[in-house]
Amino acid sequence: MGEANQSVKATLRDFIDTQSKLVTSIAAFIALTVFGGQLDDGSGIKIFISALTLSAAILLTWELLINLPEPPREWRVELFSHILSLLTIFMVWLWFSKFPAAWVPLAGLALTMLVFFGLAILSTYPLKKLSNILAGKLIKRPLRLNETNRHHDPFVVLAICSAWPRLPAVIQT
Repeated sequence: MGEANQSVKATLRDFIDTQSKLVTSIAAFIALTVFGGQLDDGSGIKIFISALTLSAAILLTWELLINLPEPPREWRVELFSHILSLLTIFMVWLWFSKFPAAWVPLAGLALTMLVFFGLAILSTYPLKKLSNILAGKLIKRPLRLNETNRHHDPFVVLAICSAWPRLPAVIQT
């Protein structure tokens, strides 16, 4: 009776058999990532090919990890999930360490835009208060602004425009 209530642990063999196409696809995209990084054409296309294939491998790995069998499962399945996660992390680390010319300018661009977006969000409340005060003094009645009306739209445009001149230089590296 106790044996009938025990659930059967998921095995690594069963998991690999059911997810064989996904595992094969991950291996193919990891191999394409390595191959893309070895191209020597001088135009910089190897950075983008390896980035795209690495992105595909990351998405497939995530899908595979989501499809892991529910506990209880064998220790081999647990070990496989940890090794697969570490493999993905090391592949990302390898890509970032091999191609700093691709991500460093983009990180600077993202940081610039993040600062401007932060300023826009932080300045929303004071600008709303200032516009209500000015409207009260100039037209002798407060503005009735709904909550969806935000005053940071010009700052969002400013953030995008501040990054725009550097974008072609970032893409060309």
